[in-house]
Amino acid sequence: MESTEKSPFQMVDPYIEKIKKSLITRYLGDNVPTVLIAIALFGLSIYFLTSKKRRNYPPAIHGTLPIIGNMLQLRERKPYQTLTRWAEKYGPIYRLRIGALNVVVLNSDDLIKEALVTKYDSISNRRLPLAVEILGHDKSTLVARDYGPHYSARKRHLVTHLLGPMAQKEKRSLRHELVVRMINGMFEDMPTEGKVVHMRHVLNNFLFENTMHQLFGFAPKEMYVPGIGFLFREQMCKILVDDPIDAISLIDWRSLWPIFKWASNEKVESVCKQAARQRDLLCEELLKMYKIQFALKGPTGCYADHLHQDAEFLPDKYSPILYILWESVIESVDTVSVASEWIIYELARNPHVQDRLYQEIKNVSGDRMINEDDMANLPYLGAVIKETLRLYNPVTVLFTRLTGEDMTLGGYNIPKGWDVLINQWGIGMDKRRWPDADVWDPERCLRDPSIDLGFKDFKITPFGGGKRMCPGIHMAMATLLVEVCGLVQHFEFSVPPDEGNADAESSQVSFTTHKATPLLAFTKPRVKGVLPS
Repeated sequence: MESTEKSPFQMVDPYIEKIKKSLITRYLGDNVPTVLIAIALFGLSIYFLTSKKRRNYPPAIHGTLPIIGNMLQLRERKPYQTLTRWAEKYGPIYRLRIGALNVVVLNSDDLIKEALVTKYDSISNRRLPLAVEILGHDKSTLVARDYGPHYSARKRHLVTHLLGPMAQKEKRSLRHELVVRMINGMFEDMPTEGKVVHMRHVLNNFLFENTMHQLFGFAPKEMYVPGIGFLFREQMCKILVDDPIDAISLIDWRSLWPIFKWASNEKVESVCKQAARQRDLLCEELLKMYKIQFALKGPTGCYADHLHQDAEFLPDKYSPILYILWESVIESVDTVSVASEWIIYELARNPHVQDRLYQEIKNVSGDRMINEDDMANLPYLGAVIKETLRLYNPVTVLFTRLTGEDMTLGGYNIPKGWDVLINQWGIGMDKRRWPDADVWDPERCLRDPSIDLGFKDFKITPFGGGKRMCPGIHMAMATLLVEVCGLVQHFEFSVPPDEGNADAESSQVSFTTHKATPLLAFTKPRVKGVLPS
């Protein structure tokens, strides 16, 4: 039976309580509730202030709404320009919310170098749109693959046998042959006084032919594809390059709210699946043609030869040859096409620059056709290409990087699971770095020899940078140099009257910044035919 006798301490408790109440009433009177509320608010204020200091996140864009975040502020046709304007207001690093995603945007070369080089291990993987997963067969393409041994092996094989400087050196004679073919085609039916030429068609045909020869060893002008029908080269390019890029550019709301990734989005899925289906049918037929060629002639030195020989040694069994070859087509044609068209456009608009470039070429080559051994002696040509890539960066923003751990960037804390978006176009338009940034002026790149397009210097990064730098940079630059040289050496370009308006100059954004209207340049021969080599 429990004892009911109270201890001395329990007997004292009521008296202590009475003393507490009398003291509180004596000093606070009837203001007790008010004081308690004030204390609570003060405590909460201290908590939030110190918590914010501990978080130390980048500045947030004003106007963030529930559920959708800052999406309404990014509705314009060129959202990368909005990102750049925000950098002028909030600084080179800031954060916004797109749907359910927290996104940190980087807008300066110093921050991009920190992200892509110093802190690379923390953001080595990417959060990809669902359209890329559909077209890329989950993560079969190099651009979609997470960084690791498989990624490194694939990239090493690609660089060694196709895209690297040594592999591209072996393709010099092929590029020269195709440039000559392109120029000969332009001379056909060309009057002495010149004519208007559809330059996008000329450039795309050359780039597609060059890429197909390097990948498959042939470039058909037309072919029959079961399930599609007869295709000409322009239609092949559309199926392999244009249609997939248009599909990737579609906004899929499921990518913005990953919790609903399981849901159906018939509109986007149907476009992506149709593009993937036609792409697969065409690539399968090209591979059949390659196998027939291989059986009849043996290896020709194309990249498909190396894939055929080394397939069992490639560690990634989930990446069929089809996807490896297709990715090389789309990346070799589209971005170089964008850059090529803008270069000719600006040369046509700036005859004094075109004249200076022509004189540089003529001083080096004389009356013979320029070749790739001469490129090191053409610094102004290099400046023209770099300045064009600054002002018209083919890829305005990189696929977002996903933070794999808590990290810091620019002195700010970035939590695990946030996205990091690199605004490449904004870097090239940074007014602190580039006076008169919206003016095309090759002189600025000529004066700054440190510009190397992302290897060590990050002021112009058309190919990204760091360990995930686009491996196609050597092939792209080799192609641009010989292509632009050959055209300027043989033709003088000018802009027809209706090409100088604002609409013609504006860029059209899908995944890359194509000129809104195809370039129609008035083209006048400088010589009677292709110069001797």
